[in-house]
Amino acid sequence: MVVTSNTSPLIALAKIRRLQLLKDLYGTVVMPPFVKVDCIDNGKEIGAPDAYEIEKAVQEGWIKSAALDRKWKTRVNNLMQRAPIGQGEAEALIIAREKGIPVVLDDADARGVARALGI
Repeated sequence: MVVTSNTSPLIALAKIRRLQLLKDLYGTVVMPPFVKVDCIDNGKEIGAPDAYEIEKAVQEGWIKSAALDRKWKTRVNNLMQRAPIGQGEAEALIIAREKGIPVVLDDADARGVARALGI
């Protein structure tokens, strides 16, 4: 199975050294572009150990970076204008909807949007 995720679940699981649970449960995690920047790039800038844990999973191949085409970026922006969610959540929701895969979200508003979108 394949899932996508926003930032917080990845960081939280990496901080408690349980990121592997996502691999065990789902096999593959698709990481939106903003989530990659937020988790890995920004984390490494401040020396956060969880950033290296997430990067290791990318190198191992079970977390995969996703690209968004122009159409998907437009959908992300439209979703962020209509709903009280952040960019990482919006990207994860659009990826989930377009690919027909589940999404891991920690935010109640984002989960409400997912339900409204039929995800």
